[in-house]
Amino acid sequence: MQPSVANPQAVILVHGLWMTGLEMALLQFRLKRAGFRLYRFHYRTVLHSPEQSVERLDAFVNRVAEPVCHIVAHSLGGLIVHHWLQNCVTEKVARVVTLGTPHLGSEAARRLSRLPLLGSLLGKSRALLCSGLSCWRGGVDAAVIAGTRPVGLGWWLLPAATLSDGVVTVAETRIQGVAHHAVVYTNHFGLLLNREVAEKTVLFLRRGRF
Repeated sequence: MQPSVANPQAVILVHGLWMTGLEMALLQFRLKRAGFRLYRFHYRTVLHSPEQSVERLDAFVNRVAEPVCHIVAHSLGGLIVHHWLQNCVTEKVARVVTLGTPHLGSEAARRLSRLPLLGSLLGKSRALLCSGLSCWRGGVDAAVIAGTRPVGLGWWLLPAATLSDGVVTVAETRIQGVAHHAVVYTNHFGLLLNREVAEKTVLFLRRGRF
């Protein structure tokens, strides 16, 4: 990826369940090297409801100085961003890339939610993770990147022989209204570390396609 200083734009990173955003440091470095200015949005994935997270995200985006920004979100973060775009009017966001987001709901989350005590680990994000969203109505260009290396904390919760990143299946990442979909051989957490994922993200943010 070669740095680009033409028409610089901001990128907001949104982390996933049980994360803080610090785990996105390598992806942040790679996007910064490609010429983007980076911001990290933090929310409490277990203690905050999706509605509370949406309200915080809306305020955060409006504080970004640049008139146009993109969003790159991992896992649950992509659902929060989509939920926000459905419920808030904004002209600041041009493109969105989601990494391993279970747009159609997570089978692993549904199975986990049925287990005594363990279901509480999903916190107030439980309903959104289990149900997902029916179709992309965000009003901005969006792309999905999914992992196909089935190594992760959720592998034992997923049906056998299901193509997945170890937490989220590839099928769960697809959603009506988003035509740009790519798969990379990496696991769920590896989506944040993989160089090819970063390169594809930069391509889409710059050109609107992979």
